[in-house]
Amino acid sequence: MAADLRGAPRTGVAVVACGDAHVANFGLFASPERRVVFDLNDFDEAGDAPWEWDVKRLAASMHVAGRDKGMTEEQCGAAARLAVRGYREALDELLSLSAVERFAFQVEVEAVAPMLEEAGREELRRTVRKARRRTSERVVRRITTRTADGRTRIVDQPPVTQHVEHATVEQLTTLFERYREPLRADVRLLLGQFTLVDHVLRVVGVGSVGTRCYIVLLEGPAGEPLVLQVKEAVPSVLATYGGTADALPSGLVPVGGVPAQVGASSPRSASSRRTRTRSSGGRPSRPTRARSGAGSTTTGGSSAT
Repeated sequence: MAADLRGAPRTGVAVVACGDAHVANFGLFASPERRVVFDLNDFDEAGDAPWEWDVKRLAASMHVAGRDKGMTEEQCGAAARLAVRGYREALDELLSLSAVERFAFQVEVEAVAPMLEEAGREELRRTVRKARRRTSERVVRRITTRTADGRTRIVDQPPVTQHVEHATVEQLTTLFERYREPLRADVRLLLGQFTLVDHVLRVVGVGSVGTRCYIVLLEGPAGEPLVLQVKEAVPSVLATYGGTADALPSGLVPVGGVPAQVGASSPRSASSRRTRTRSSGGRPSRPTRARSGAGSTTTGGSSAT
């Protein structure tokens, strides 16, 4: 996609782009205040790029998704045009707000429901009910076991997840500590109460084949669980295929490509830098959240976002 767009016409206006803004990368997430919001959930390819690229990626994905659902070409084209129109109208609406209002803006689930037909609203209600029931505690009960000495350990589920020896708890703890450093003060204080107790290697999706990904289990002062995902950071395709600089504006990234454009679907930082921490073998990695609840990580029923 980035190679295709590289030579396409552009206005010259760059933004902090998602880099992979297809329709399946949007979803429902629990905010730090435990409200369910609609947001993006994948920033592995985030970068400084022309605004047109994300919009074209979204429009193309709407057409492809329509084909997958059995829609006609006319219906697919209409869906793509509606997505682009929605972008234009939402941008116009946001420009009428103040800078503070834009910073705090979120698309809450209550705003999504009126846009759907009855079947869509019922599906939304089912999704929200299911999301609210999914907490870190439920995830941990499903993927962990207790050892004879009472310790919690992640259960191997090969070939998807399994314990490995090429990364130690100590190395991942160092990575976790470096991840915390640039985060917002209250988030840094919260995460400082957790200790990494176990980790497994996880097989990643097609887009990340060949990179390392770990699921790590941390415990708080009362034994409450927190599950995070650690992913190897690689250059954005916006740079390798699109020809843009592999960098983001200063202050937008905690560790790797997680920009401040994220609403509820990623930990926020007040100030930071684009850095790449190192896992074993000198490979750059960045911690991200494992999905729990409506895409959030929770601790004892409270969000760790």
